[in-house]
Amino acid sequence: GVTANVSVGDENVSVESVSATTTERANLSLSVDASSNRTATGTDVPEPTASTTVGYLRVDHESPTGTFDEVAFRVTVERDRLAALGREPGAVQLLRYHEGSWKRMDTTPVNTTGETLVFRGVTPGLSTFAVAVVDDRGGGGVANTIVPPTAAVTGPETAVVREPVTLDASATTDNAG
Repeated sequence: GVTANVSVGDENVSVESVSATTTERANLSLSVDASSNRTATGTDVPEPTASTTVGYLRVDHESPTGTFDEVAFRVTVERDRLAALGREPGAVQLLRYHEGSWKRMDTTPVNTTGETLVFRGVTPGLSTFAVAVVDDRGGGGVANTIVPPTAAVTGPETAVVREPVTLDASATTDNAG
Protein backbone atom coordinates (compact mmCIF):
# COMPACT_ATOMS: atom_id res chain seq x y z
CA GLY A 1 0.00 0.00 0.00
CA VAL A 2 1.01 3.61 -0.52
CA THR A 3 0.08 6.76 1.39
CA ALA A 4 -0.08 10.26 -0.04
CA ASN A 5 0.02 13.07 2.49
CA VAL A 6 -2.20 15.89 1.26
CA SER A 7 -3.55 19.14 2.59
CA VAL A 8 -6.86 19.77 0.87
CA GLY A 9 -9.92 21.41 2.38
CA ASP A 10 -11.25 24.51 4.08
CA GLU A 11 -11.80 25.91 7.57
CA ASN A 12 -14.22 23.11 8.59
CA VAL A 13 -12.96 19.89 7.01
CA SER A 14 -9.83 18.69 5.22
CA VAL A 15 -8.07 15.54 4.04
CA GLU A 16 -4.69 14.93 5.62
CA SER A 17 -3.77 11.64 3.89
CA VAL A 18 -5.04 8.95 1.53
CA SER A 19 -3.72 5.36 1.73
CA ALA A 20 -4.51 2.82 -0.97
CA THR A 21 -3.97 -0.92 -1.10
CA THR A 22 -4.50 -2.36 -4.57
CA THR A 23 -5.50 -5.85 -5.67
CA GLU A 24 -2.45 -6.04 -7.95
CA ARG A 25 0.49 -3.93 -9.09
CA ALA A 26 -0.85 -0.65 -10.49
CA ASN A 27 0.14 2.90 -11.33
CA LEU A 28 -2.50 5.22 -9.92
CA SER A 29 -3.36 8.86 -10.42
CA LEU A 30 -5.85 10.35 -7.98
CA SER A 31 -7.21 13.86 -7.69
CA VAL A 32 -8.49 14.67 -4.17
CA ASP A 33 -10.76 17.60 -3.31
CA ALA A 34 -12.40 18.50 0.02
CA SER A 35 -14.70 21.29 1.14
CA SER A 36 -17.56 21.97 3.53
CA ASN A 37 -19.56 23.01 0.45
CA ARG A 38 -20.90 20.15 -1.73
CA THR A 39 -20.82 22.17 -4.95
CA ALA A 40 -17.27 23.43 -4.29
CA THR A 41 -16.02 19.85 -4.61
CA GLY A 42 -17.92 19.45 -7.88
CA THR A 43 -20.17 16.69 -6.59
CA ASP A 44 -23.64 16.14 -7.98
CA VAL A 45 -24.85 13.65 -5.38
CA PRO A 46 -27.85 14.13 -3.09
CA GLU A 47 -27.40 15.27 0.52
CA PRO A 48 -27.23 12.39 3.00
CA THR A 49 -30.35 12.15 5.16
CA ALA A 50 -30.50 11.39 8.91
CA SER A 51 -27.26 13.35 9.31
CA THR A 52 -25.78 16.84 9.16
CA THR A 53 -22.95 17.13 6.67
CA VAL A 54 -19.76 18.84 7.81
CA GLY A 55 -17.95 18.45 4.48
CA TYR A 56 -17.44 16.50 1.28
CA LEU A 57 -14.50 14.68 -0.29
CA ARG A 58 -14.25 13.76 -3.92
CA VAL A 59 -11.61 11.47 -5.35
CA ASP A 60 -11.34 11.30 -9.13
CA HIS A 61 -9.39 8.43 -10.66
CA GLU A 62 -9.19 6.42 -13.85
CA SER A 63 -8.54 3.03 -12.27
CA PRO A 64 -10.60 0.03 -13.38
CA THR A 65 -13.30 -1.34 -11.07
CA GLY A 66 -11.80 -3.75 -8.56
CA THR A 67 -8.39 -2.02 -8.45
CA PHE A 68 -8.58 -1.29 -4.72
CA ASP A 69 -8.61 -3.71 -1.81
CA GLU A 70 -8.87 -0.81 0.63
CA VAL A 71 -8.58 2.95 0.71
CA ALA A 72 -8.16 4.83 4.01
CA PHE A 73 -8.56 8.56 4.60
CA ARG A 74 -7.35 10.68 7.50
CA VAL A 75 -9.80 13.55 7.71
CA THR A 76 -9.76 16.56 10.03
CA VAL A 77 -12.79 18.38 11.40
CA GLU A 78 -12.65 21.56 13.44
CA ARG A 79 -14.02 21.12 16.97
CA ASP A 80 -15.79 24.52 16.68
CA ARG A 81 -17.84 23.18 13.74
CA LEU A 82 -19.11 20.26 15.83
CA ALA A 83 -19.77 22.55 18.81
CA ALA A 84 -21.87 24.82 16.56
CA LEU A 85 -23.97 21.75 15.71
CA GLY A 86 -24.21 20.74 19.37
CA ARG A 87 -22.53 17.40 18.65
CA GLU A 88 -19.64 15.39 20.08
CA PRO A 89 -16.78 13.77 18.13
CA GLY A 90 -18.35 10.33 18.59
CA ALA A 91 -21.15 11.33 16.22
CA VAL A 92 -18.76 11.87 13.28
CA GLN A 93 -19.17 9.30 10.52
CA LEU A 94 -17.63 9.10 7.06
CA LEU A 95 -20.11 8.15 4.36
CA ARG A 96 -19.50 6.89 0.82
CA TYR A 97 -21.90 7.54 -2.06
CA HIS A 98 -21.93 4.33 -4.09
CA GLU A 99 -24.50 2.73 -6.38
CA GLY A 100 -27.08 5.44 -5.73
CA SER A 101 -27.00 5.60 -1.93
CA TRP A 102 -24.93 6.75 1.04
CA LYS A 103 -23.22 3.96 3.00
CA ARG A 104 -21.35 4.26 6.29
CA MET A 105 -17.62 3.66 6.26
CA ASP A 106 -15.70 2.21 9.17
CA THR A 107 -14.81 5.47 10.97
CA THR A 108 -12.32 5.63 13.84
CA PRO A 109 -11.41 8.68 15.94
CA VAL A 110 -7.61 9.09 15.78
CA ASN A 111 -7.22 12.27 17.85
CA THR A 112 -10.11 14.06 19.55
CA THR A 113 -8.20 16.00 22.20
CA GLY A 114 -7.30 19.21 20.33
CA GLU A 115 -9.13 21.89 18.39
CA THR A 116 -8.63 19.94 15.17
CA LEU A 117 -10.16 16.45 15.39
CA VAL A 118 -8.72 13.63 13.28
CA PHE A 119 -10.72 10.65 12.00
CA ARG A 120 -9.77 7.64 9.86
CA GLY A 121 -12.24 6.12 7.44
CA VAL A 122 -11.80 2.92 5.44
CA THR A 123 -13.58 2.01 2.20
CA PRO A 124 -13.18 -0.62 -0.56
CA GLY A 125 -13.23 1.98 -3.35
CA LEU A 126 -13.23 5.61 -4.38
CA SER A 127 -16.06 8.01 -5.22
CA THR A 128 -17.70 10.91 -3.38
CA PHE A 129 -17.65 10.95 0.42
CA ALA A 130 -19.35 12.98 3.14
CA VAL A 131 -18.07 13.78 6.61
CA ALA A 132 -21.22 13.88 8.68
CA VAL A 133 -22.58 13.86 12.19
CA VAL A 134 -25.07 11.03 12.09
CA ASP A 135 -28.35 10.97 13.95
CA ASP A 136 -28.52 7.32 15.01
CA ARG A 137 -31.85 7.90 16.72
CA GLY A 138 -33.82 7.75 13.46
CA GLY A 139 -31.93 5.47 11.11
CA GLY A 140 -33.39 6.51 7.71
CA GLY A 141 -31.35 7.42 4.68
CA VAL A 142 -27.88 6.14 5.52
CA ALA A 143 -27.27 2.44 5.03
CA ASN A 144 -25.69 0.92 8.11
CA THR A 145 -22.96 -0.80 6.09
CA ILE A 146 -19.64 -0.89 7.91
CA VAL A 147 -16.58 -1.78 5.85
CA PRO A 148 -14.04 -3.56 8.08
CA PRO A 149 -10.44 -2.31 7.98
CA THR A 150 -7.44 -4.41 6.96
CA ALA A 151 -3.75 -3.79 7.52
CA ALA A 152 -1.54 -1.93 5.02
CA VAL A 153 2.08 -0.81 4.94
CA THR A 154 2.39 2.77 3.74
CA GLY A 155 5.12 5.06 2.50
CA PRO A 156 4.55 8.84 2.40
CA GLU A 157 4.48 11.13 -0.62
CA THR A 158 3.51 14.79 -0.54
CA ALA A 159 1.06 16.71 -2.75
CA VAL A 160 0.07 20.34 -3.06
CA VAL A 161 -3.56 21.50 -2.88
CA ARG A 162 -5.44 20.93 -6.18
CA GLU A 163 -2.50 18.98 -7.63
CA PRO A 164 -3.21 15.39 -8.72
CA VAL A 165 -1.94 12.84 -6.23
CA THR A 166 -0.14 9.89 -7.81
CA LEU A 167 0.05 6.68 -5.82
CA ASP A 168 2.40 3.96 -7.08
CA ALA A 169 1.45 0.67 -5.47
CA SER A 170 4.19 -1.33 -7.20
CA ALA A 171 5.95 -2.00 -3.86
CA THR A 172 3.32 -3.62 -1.65
CA THR A 173 3.51 -5.82 1.40
CA ASP A 174 0.86 -8.30 2.47
CA ASN A 175 0.51 -8.04 6.27
CA ALA A 176 -2.33 -10.55 6.46
CA GLY A 177 -0.10 -13.56 6.92
